[in-house]
Amino acid sequence: MIDTPSEVAPKATESRVRVGFLPVSAARLILLLAAVAAVALIVPHLGYIPMWDGRAYAECAVEASLHALAPFYLRCWGHASQFYLGLLAISQLFDRGNAAALIIVNAIILAIGAAGFHRLTRVVFPDDAQRVDRAILSAVFVLQPPLLASVVDQSHGRTLLRVCGPHIRDALAKGAPIDLHPRAFKAGDTAATLVSHIPVHLWQIDDRPTYEFAVARSLAQSFWRWLEASAAEYGLELVNR
Repeated sequence: MIDTPSEVAPKATESRVRVGFLPVSAARLILLLAAVAAVALIVPHLGYIPMWDGRAYAECAVEASLHALAPFYLRCWGHASQFYLGLLAISQLFDRGNAAALIIVNAIILAIGAAGFHRLTRVVFPDDAQRVDRAILSAVFVLQPPLLASVVDQSHGRTLLRVCGPHIRDALAKGAPIDLHPRAFKAGDTAATLVSHIPVHLWQIDDRPTYEFAVARSLAQSFWRWLEASAAEYGLELVNR
């Protein structure tokens, strides 16, 4: 009679271990799947060319790297962004203008933030029975930024226009303040600038030269009228509408 409790106790302990193992495994699986999904969403965007606000921060990062991370150049567009921009600028010290490096830095920041958020959930929900709930919250936290960036299509807000020809640089020089000479602007280069006071993002596609412009839809007609007037003396042919 005295030995009976000692024989039962190990079985109860073993049962508690087995029951506790399931939520731990499920929580780890959820976090692993979320991490894999986040990487899968981010990798296809490594070739992304920053535009608008993203372009502004990319240019600030490059400029800060050119000035050895001097504090004056770490305040981008009046924002209190010194620490964040410093991290971006470090990635540009080795390969200036590399947009993929900027995305990788942001991915690392996301991972650190997700780890911190997961630790915070342990404080708010300390019960071990809530492991799966904590994992789901952390999974949502890490997936939300790359998921939104992947599924929210903003291309409908821009009109794309491709122009080319032997005199295209001369026509664009009438309204574009940047230097498009082959020594200064080559195939693969991109810039956010103004053309006849119209904000545009332009790429040089090849050495022909061919340029592609992204213009806000509401300003596309004004941009086209300016282009028609600027290229009139050289001749302008509409190839594809």
